[in-house]
Amino acid sequence: MKHRTLLLAAGFLAGVGVALVFFFGFRLWQVRSAYLDLANPHPSVRAEAIWRLVVAPDRRYAQQLAERLVDDDQEVRLAAAFALIRLEKEAIRPILEVLKRVSEEEAKHPRRPYHFLPGDFFRHPSEAVQFILAGIARKADGARAVARLLESSDPVESSAAQQALRKVGPSVLPILMTYLREGRRDLRLRVIHIIGSFGDAGVDPLSQMIGEPNAKTETALDQETRQMAVFALGDTKSDRALPILERCLKDPMLEPAAWDAIARLRTKKSVAFLEQEAKKIQNEKPPSPSFVRALGTSNQRKFADLVLRFLRSPDDRIVEAAAYSAGQLQVKEAVPQLLRLLASGKASLVTTAALSLAQIREPRTLSALTALLRHPDHSVKSASLIAIQSLADRTALREVEALAQDPKVPDYLRSQAQSVAQFLREQAP
Repeated sequence: MKHRTLLLAAGFLAGVGVALVFFFGFRLWQVRSAYLDLANPHPSVRAEAIWRLVVAPDRRYAQQLAERLVDDDQEVRLAAAFALIRLEKEAIRPILEVLKRVSEEEAKHPRRPYHFLPGDFFRHPSEAVQFILAGIARKADGARAVARLLESSDPVESSAAQQALRKVGPSVLPILMTYLREGRRDLRLRVIHIIGSFGDAGVDPLSQMIGEPNAKTETALDQETRQMAVFALGDTKSDRALPILERCLKDPMLEPAAWDAIARLRTKKSVAFLEQEAKKIQNEKPPSPSFVRALGTSNQRKFADLVLRFLRSPDDRIVEAAAYSAGQLQVKEAVPQLLRLLASGKASLVTTAALSLAQIREPRTLSALTALLRHPDHSVKSASLIAIQSLADRTALREVEALAQDPKVPDYLRSQAQSVAQFLREQAP
C-alpha cells in the first residue's frame, strides 16, 4: 500500500512537471517566435507575431512594439497598440520616445512630415500614443502614471497625456483635482482644460473653482485659476454652464472670459442669450469689447450687421473687437472698413485687421497687405505674412523674399517669411 501511494505521488509530480514544461516551453516558443517575426518583411507575419504578444504580454518587447507604431501596415500598428496597452506602465516611456523622435524629424523637415502613414487609422504616431495612454489610464494605477506626465516640461509628453485623459473621461476627475493644489500655473491650466472637455460632468468641478462673483483670492495665481475655469466652461458645451457664466459677467475680472465662454458654448440657449444682449445694445446700451468679440467667437452669421456697425465706433477698443469678429464671421462686406484700418497707423488695429483679412481671403486686399511688409512694427509684418499666405498669390513673392533676407528683422520673422516664400513658389503662376 505504501509503495502504491509513492508511485501515485511520483506519477502526479511527473504529470505536473510535464505540464509545466509544456506551458513554459509553449510560452518561450511564443516569445521567441515573436522576436523573430516582429521585423519580418511580410506585414501579415509581423501582425500575427504581435497578436501573440497581446495574448502573452512581455515587457522585454516594449521598445520593439513601440517602433511598430510607424509601420507602413495599419493592422501591424493596431496590433502593436493593443499589445502596448497590455504592458500598461511599462509601455509609456518607449511610446513617448518614438513620438518625440518623429516630432523632431518633422521639425527638421516641415515639408516632408511623417503625417500620412498608409491606411485609415493611426496615420500619425500621436494618434496611436493617445489611444495607448487612454487604454492604460482606464485603470487606476495607469491613470496616475499617465497623469504624472502632465507635470512634464516636455510639451510632447504633457500634450499626449492631456489628449489621452480627455478620451478617458470623468472617471479620472479625482486624480486630476489633486493637481489643482499645485502651485504651477502650467499644470493647473492643463488640468482645467481637461476637465472642460468632460462636458456636463465638468461643470460642477469648474464652478467650485470659480466660487462666487467678486470673491477675494489669496494669490494672483488663484485669481487666474478662476479665470481659466470660467474660460473652460465654454468647452463643456453644456447649458448648465450658462447660469454660472451669467453670474460671472458681474465680476469685472471674469467678464472677458465669461463672454468668450458663452460664445463657445454654441447651444440654443447661449445663442439666444447673445441675441437678447444684442437687442439691448441696439437700444443704445454701450457695448463691452468682450461682448463684441464674443459675436465673432459664436460663429453666428446673424450678427454680421451688428459687427459692421461696431466697426464704425469712435472707440478703438470696440473697433478692434469688431475687426476680430468680422474675420471670424468672414464678413466680406467689412473689407472696405478693414482696409481703412490697415492705414490707421495704430499697430494693434492694423494687426487685427490683417489677421481678419487672412480669414476673409479677398484677393483685392493683396497690394495693401504687401505694403505692410515695410511697416515698422514686427507684429504687423507677421500678420501680413499670414494674410498673404492665405491668398496664395505669387504676386507678393518678391516682397516676401526681400523680408526673408532682411538681416534687420528678428530670426522668427525671417523664418516665417522664408516659409511663406517657399509656399508661394509652389503655387501655380
